[in-house]
Amino acid sequence: MRKDSWTSLKHINMGLSFGLSVIAYLLFGYFIGVWVDNKLQTTPVFLIVGLLLASVLIYRAFNEMLKVLEQSQRVEEGLRKERIDKEELHKRKVEEARKSLEQAKSILVDFEEMISEKERQALRRIRGEKEEDPAVDKRDKIKKY
Repeated sequence: MRKDSWTSLKHINMGLSFGLSVIAYLLFGYFIGVWVDNKLQTTPVFLIVGLLLASVLIYRAFNEMLKVLEQSQRVEEGLRKERIDKEELHKRKVEEARKSLEQAKSILVDFEEMISEKERQALRRIRGEKEEDPAVDKRDKIKKY
């Protein structure tokens, strides 16, 4: 399953759990209050106390649910930030590799030019031609390397 599906299922589970807790606390408060009122003949007093107790328990359950949600969001944010950091590190490594490759290509081109020049010089020597100064071209201008 996708990560979003798991997150949705987790939130649905929390909602159902909270809803069932609310129902259970209200039913518990109502029935215990009615039972105590019937035993002691104080009809609305313990019913109200039971429902107030149920509302306190519901409030606590709601706060616990909020704490769990906040912690879950902090963990997810940490994981998201870690993933972004890893992606950024990967991008930097790829960029460094590209720069290294460009430098290697440049060095290779310079090396090929040097080899070609050495080959030309060797061919001139074999043919007995006059050696040229590599720093000066035929028009007595300085070559740029």
